[in-house]
Amino acid sequence: MAQDANGALYNELTNAKLESYARTSDVKATLEEKLESYTRQDELGSGPIDFRSAA
Repeated sequence: MAQDANGALYNELTNAKLESYARTSDVKATLEEKLESYTRQDELGSGPIDFRSAA
């Protein structure tokens, strides 16, 4: 009986960890896409203005 409870808890924790990894992966992919977009914009000269270089 205790083994079944431990198994269920282990499965629940494993699933939660996998979901967390999936969310982290989604966030990372989104950030990489945004960075790539900003890099492309900067190469085209229409990216964010760097005020430090204007000084």
